[in-house]
Amino acid sequence: MTIHPTLLLASAAFLAGTLDAQSTPALKIVPGMPPTLSVPASSPLPPSLTPIFRNLTEIYYPYNTSIGYGFSGKDTPLENEFWIAMPFTPATDATVYSVQAAVAWMGGANSSLISLNADAGGLPGAALETWPVTGLPKFVGSCCYVPAFYSTSGVAVTAGTQYWVVAGTTSANPTFNGSWYFAADAKQGVFAVNLNQTGWVQYTGTLGAFAVYGLGAPQ
Repeated sequence: MTIHPTLLLASAAFLAGTLDAQSTPALKIVPGMPPTLSVPASSPLPPSLTPIFRNLTEIYYPYNTSIGYGFSGKDTPLENEFWIAMPFTPATDATVYSVQAAVAWMGGANSSLISLNADAGGLPGAALETWPVTGLPKFVGSCCYVPAFYSTSGVAVTAGTQYWVVAGTTSANPTFNGSWYFAADAKQGVFAVNLNQTGWVQYTGTLGAFAVYGLGAPQ
């Protein structure tokens, strides 16, 4: 069965009647240091991180607050497992220490997975760093908290080489249902979808909002 990503759109207008708004502190996006969801206490971050890639905006809202792509486990009303991936290409060699993704929880067990992946023929390849995530903010009423995920040792990336940020689920929590908010600038581009772990497929559409920070010259 083929399902186009447009069928996975999560709309705040649609969900407003089914999900209660949750008050989440509005955090300003600081160019040198993204806000944190959780920081490993034993692994302090380098003091000065620069954006390797960022489509989060610093004027008004950092992302489109009303719509995004859904990603979910197999035991949800959609009855399919959806993973979403967004690409970026560093302009210079760098070391990634943080990934920020405008992802949110919509229902089920609030436990998901974010990863930084290598490229494999224009699609997501092997995971270079993986973050099991719990406690994402609700999709409705959670602007403008952008969760950040940190690498304890850093991941080296190469100039001109494509990489991917992936939002997915875990087999232990197949009821997770979430959304990746659209970028506020509504820029179109290539992204990837994996349906039921049958392999990644490229699509073109509005990109999800995210940022990658590290040590190295900014893009």
